[in-house]
Amino acid sequence: MIARLLHYAAALALGLGGYVAVRELGPGWLVALADAGYVIERPLFVLVLLAIPLLIAIRAHTLSDLPRVQQALSLLFKSAFVVAIAASLMNPQAVDEQPRKAATVYVVDVSDSVPDAVLTRAHDALEATWRAKGDNEVRLVVFARDAREVPLPEPAGVGGASDAEAATPPVEGPPRVASLPPIPRLPELEASAPDADPEAVAAAGQASDAQEALRLALTLLPDGYLPRIVLVTDGLETRGSLASEVEAAQRFGVPVHFRDFTDVPRPGELMVVGLEVPDDIKPNVPFTVKGKLEATAPVAAKCELLVDGVVAETVDHDAPRGASEVDVETRVKDGGDKKIALDCRALDAADDRFATNNRFELPVKVPEKPKILYVEGERQYTKNLAAALDKDFEVEYRGARGVPTRLADANEFDLVFISDVPRGGEMGYENVTVAQMRVLEQYARGGGGLIFAGGEDSFGPGGYGGTLLERKVLPVRLDVQRKEDMPGVALMLVIDRSGSMTGPKIELAKQAAIATLDVLQPSDKLGIVAFDSKAELLVHMLRASNRFTIVDNVSRLRPGGGTNIFAALDRAYAELVRTQAKVKHIILLTDGQSNQNGILELVAGSDDDKITISTVAVGMGSDQDLLKRVAVAGRGRYYFTNSPENIPKLFLKETSEVSRRALVEHAFSPRVDARFRTLQMFKGIDLRRLPLLVGYVSTSAKPRAEVLMRSDLGEPVLARWRLGLGTVMVWTSDVKNKWAHFWLAWPGYAKFWRQVIRDTMRVEKQDPSYQMVADVADGVLTVGVDAVDDADQFIDGLASDVTVIDPDGEARPVTLTQTAAGRYEGRLTLTKYGPYTVEGAHRPIADTPEGAVADPDEDAAAGPLHRSFATVAWPFPDEYLAGEPDLTRVRELAAATGGLEDPTDAQLFSVGDATTETRTPLWPYPLYAALGLLLLDVLLRRVRLYGRTQIRWKDVRRA
Repeated sequence: MIARLLHYAAALALGLGGYVAVRELGPGWLVALADAGYVIERPLFVLVLLAIPLLIAIRAHTLSDLPRVQQALSLLFKSAFVVAIAASLMNPQAVDEQPRKAATVYVVDVSDSVPDAVLTRAHDALEATWRAKGDNEVRLVVFARDAREVPLPEPAGVGGASDAEAATPPVEGPPRVASLPPIPRLPELEASAPDADPEAVAAAGQASDAQEALRLALTLLPDGYLPRIVLVTDGLETRGSLASEVEAAQRFGVPVHFRDFTDVPRPGELMVVGLEVPDDIKPNVPFTVKGKLEATAPVAAKCELLVDGVVAETVDHDAPRGASEVDVETRVKDGGDKKIALDCRALDAADDRFATNNRFELPVKVPEKPKILYVEGERQYTKNLAAALDKDFEVEYRGARGVPTRLADANEFDLVFISDVPRGGEMGYENVTVAQMRVLEQYARGGGGLIFAGGEDSFGPGGYGGTLLERKVLPVRLDVQRKEDMPGVALMLVIDRSGSMTGPKIELAKQAAIATLDVLQPSDKLGIVAFDSKAELLVHMLRASNRFTIVDNVSRLRPGGGTNIFAALDRAYAELVRTQAKVKHIILLTDGQSNQNGILELVAGSDDDKITISTVAVGMGSDQDLLKRVAVAGRGRYYFTNSPENIPKLFLKETSEVSRRALVEHAFSPRVDARFRTLQMFKGIDLRRLPLLVGYVSTSAKPRAEVLMRSDLGEPVLARWRLGLGTVMVWTSDVKNKWAHFWLAWPGYAKFWRQVIRDTMRVEKQDPSYQMVADVADGVLTVGVDAVDDADQFIDGLASDVTVIDPDGEARPVTLTQTAAGRYEGRLTLTKYGPYTVEGAHRPIADTPEGAVADPDEDAAAGPLHRSFATVAWPFPDEYLAGEPDLTRVRELAAATGGLEDPTDAQLFSVGDATTETRTPLWPYPLYAALGLLLLDVLLRRVRLYGRTQIRWKDVRRA
């Protein structure tokens, strides 16, 4: 019992004594240790020592019968174990302070824009620092597209080694050398890799990423050294941003110095930085390409404009220092997707360092050659206009019967050009039927272009008076009433209806009589006398507009009886004498013989009344000699045919000759109305010196028509109007060497007709479009589409299908997401240099979930389809946009981090009073001691060192 009390008293005394000691010493013991060169990291673990009094108290209840000395030793070892554990847990450290060292990382820009002379200067500066480093650290980082550390050897003579010893490398560590090798460019480092990709090696120097280089430099600075970074660059960043690393450098306390080598002469550089191509290029139409150039010094250059890789034009250009422009005029021969490039080279290769940035290429869409249908009444004259059209248009040539009969046939062409085509053709056939006129009307109303050119067999003289073509298609009237006195034609047909005309002859004669109505103007007059042995006035002198009455009377014509020409001519003369008309004419048709008495005298007397007569002899049985003499005496024309089928043709021919009073044949110079002189079709044409025309067909303009060009009589020469969606143009003169022979020799003939045709032809209807903008920055293509409707309202929920065509023709999709009201954007990383085409199709889709990508084709009824199109070029790496060095950001970085411009080696390695504190952890040693004490304690508790036990084990077993 007394022993237990003594144990309790000892434990209490030890605990109280420890408490008093800690309280009295306070933190002074920590200070004393620090003065002695030791630091306790976790002093609170000193409380673990309170376990020692607890061990003493527990010892009072031990059941061990070991000798007391052995038990005391065990308690002592346990207490020492607790002390060792407490010491280890407090993490004691031995502190050693030494003067600090400096670590300098040179960060050198080795991108392609940095000249070799700058790298030489950088090498010299680096080598000087490297030689002077002593025990300090010097490391090297080079950067271009990426950043790489370049290991540096140890300089000879450092650390006691002589220059002679440098030749023999030490067994361990890097070799010692007398001088540094040249600073390598990044492609050299990339090429040394065993699995180097040739394309990646070639592109290694084509960018400048100083931000990544600074990040790498910060990671290379060793602990315990005063950090420094020396930056060598031209400041022309193409990736990343130096400004983004200011905070990191400040946080780690790293001053960023820089060396200014901008005084190093730089090689000359000529760059093509932009290309402007018109949006409305047309085949064989001249257009101007504007190239934008930049030069670091004045340079004489030769610029080639290429179309699809073929040189089209070559110009010389003296580029001043800075920006300049060069204009090159060219043309493309045909339509389709084209690539237009401008390649400018310095005449002296020494004035231009890089060839990569001398070429700029853009894709363009050129519409295909417009298709023209040229229908010429006299096929042999197509060559007159062919030379003017073939270069600019795809022309199909047809004869008089080539007017389209189906709308689908007409719609194959952008313009139909009809020149001097008479309505009536050979053998009684019609060149232009009513159905064909209706096709032409539908074609024009649907957007097609129509041009009608004049001639002796066109318009009124061609038999189109009163037709659907005149009424609904042409912008002019063919029934001319001039201000001057010019009455119409009075035509009397004298037709033989004797018994010999039975059969086809009489029927063809009827057709011929009716066909004359197609040639005469509605205001002209027509009468018909039918005769056999006596004459009958079958049709009184009526205006040609009374077509139904005339046709009805002609249908009653029946053959029978003999042949009395005198009676018929006398009746015809009597009718014409009473008729007021400027032109009075008789056409006599007969196939037989007649008493000649009085006929020639009657004809000769008609001269006083200005009546003329032409005769048509049908068959060998006709009195050809009489009819010839009648025609001569009547100042007319004589026709003979052995085939009755030619009767309608001869009637039409003769009627056309008589009705040519609509033809105006004298020389004049056409005049352009002042209102229309600025039209595109007249651009580049000297309208004050137009060539003479020597004839045209007289017409009058309809109220809605625009008369662009007039004759000296004020009548239309060139007139047009809108018909539905299309344009109809009339040229009342011809395009051949009859009336327009002066124009054929005129240098502006081809240009005039090309421009007139372009102004008239079909304008292709295109889907409405949204504005699209494409831009490339840092190798990323950004596509933006602004969707705004006709009411200037933004369109949301747009489904878009956007495709990017790369320089090799491969298509890649771009997903557009809505970023604002009516604004859609998408991005694509580019991998190839050259021209890109961006095409888009968009349709509003109702209830498109947010973030979903809809298909424009899934719901055609949701809204109209809109197109968008853009071109953009990534002609060469941004690294080759080599401007003048710009150290503005570098200076800002140095100022923000405390860096210097062109620091000396002494400044780089100066540490002042700064020291480096080295702490050596001591916690493992007490831990090792604790392990040993634990083993000794186990030994003392398990092994009796001397004496014998006092326990009687037999008695224990009995119990």
